[in-house]
Amino acid sequence: KPIVVPTQGSVTISIGTQPLVKRQGLLTVATSLQDQSGSVLVSAVVLLAARRLSPPSEKPEDLKGKPYGSTNQIYEKILFHGPQMRFITSVPICDESGILAEIAATRPPASWMQSPLRDQWIADPTALDAAFQAMILWTTQRKGAPSLPSFVSQYRQYRDFPSQGLRVAARIQSQ
Repeated sequence: KPIVVPTQGSVTISIGTQPLVKRQGLLTVATSLQDQSGSVLVSAVVLLAARRLSPPSEKPEDLKGKPYGSTNQIYEKILFHGPQMRFITSVPICDESGILAEIAATRPPASWMQSPLRDQWIADPTALDAAFQAMILWTTQRKGAPSLPSFVSQYRQYRDFPSQGLRVAARIQSQ
């Protein structure tokens, strides 16, 4: 649910948390952002761990398929993003089971906002947005129309984001 901020105003939101729960050997806490009326805008379950989890054994290279096409064609004909948000540099694989996209390195927080609280991202907005851009490409190719996912089952980050760019692999669990 979007948060609408008036041009000359402010909006009050609340952060809600539930008690810690132990699940699959990890501590989890359910969280949510709520508007002034108490309606939940977005929710998530956060995993708490003393160290980063090990990545799954499945590799993006397990995806098979053909390249998607040139990035010029992708951004001119399918995606609506302007030059500052064109994060996909190539799509080497797109098939019925998922998509693999090469992503440009993110710019530091200071290039996105004035007086950022950090000089490095905790969760890279470039990678997160590019994952959704890749899913628009996948639905366009596989389903004949662009569409954004309406639900993300999980996001896990296994290491710091590299400064030279990265790969985003999205797997389709069911259709």
